[in-house]
Amino acid sequence: MSCFFGMEGFRLFTIFILALCSWQVGASKIHSDVDSLKIRKDHVDVAEISLADLVTKNTVQILPFEDPIAKKKIWYKVVSLDSVLRPFIKSGPSELTLVEVICADGYRPQLPISVLEHFDGYIAMAREDRAHFALNRSKDGREIKLAPYYLVWKPKKGRPFLKYSPSQWSYQVVGLHLMSAVGAQKNTLPEAKKGGSFEQEGKALFAKHCFSCHALDGVGGQVGPDLLKPLPATERYSSDWLERWINDPQSLRADSKMVGLKQSYPDVKKRRSAAQKILSYLNAL
Repeated sequence: MSCFFGMEGFRLFTIFILALCSWQVGASKIHSDVDSLKIRKDHVDVAEISLADLVTKNTVQILPFEDPIAKKKIWYKVVSLDSVLRPFIKSGPSELTLVEVICADGYRPQLPISVLEHFDGYIAMAREDRAHFALNRSKDGREIKLAPYYLVWKPKKGRPFLKYSPSQWSYQVVGLHLMSAVGAQKNTLPEAKKGGSFEQEGKALFAKHCFSCHALDGVGGQVGPDLLKPLPATERYSSDWLERWINDPQSLRADSKMVGLKQSYPDVKKRRSAAQKILSYLNAL
């Protein structure tokens, strides 16, 4: 009899372990290979928040969002961006100039403080429908992995008319870099060494369309190559080729993931003018 109960006990223990593993798999739907969120402030690492801390020290909500990438309403499990950042901001958001979002693929959009004043940001960690933490892009159906975190937004109450830029919705977020006015000075674009208003307009256009993915002398995004190192792009390629590449990269390389000016400027004349101003700025560095 003791042998029988020993066998039965082993069987029950095995069932318990399998059930526990099954529960853990379900719980892992809000986990990823890298589940920590790094916080930097004025170029210094100040914290690394684990997923466990993120969900225990902040209120987890399930909210609907009009997702501009999927172009449909999706319910996400989120925590408030404000509650996550509050411990690192002594006197409130006014002490910040911008927040740089650090993504796993090297994308680094910079959000001016006005975005935080006009919109409520949330850090999403899972879809409410328990689907794989990804979405399908509306324009081509391509699946986009969102993990470990996805930055999503809602207009503040009383301001439903406000429009947000899809670039605010950053996925594969691994860190947030908070910058004061002093810190932001170290992360700004270099000034043109020559030229005038044409080059200044080019600098503004570069900041808007290029800076999130491309760095200049180490400052900026890391999705694409640094446009000043090891040699300036304007010395490696002809102006005609660069203008065409900036406007419509897929016309030169069909599999390029770069977003050209063609999407922002359907008008050919305006598109060419914008590209030429960007090139004038790069040539003046």
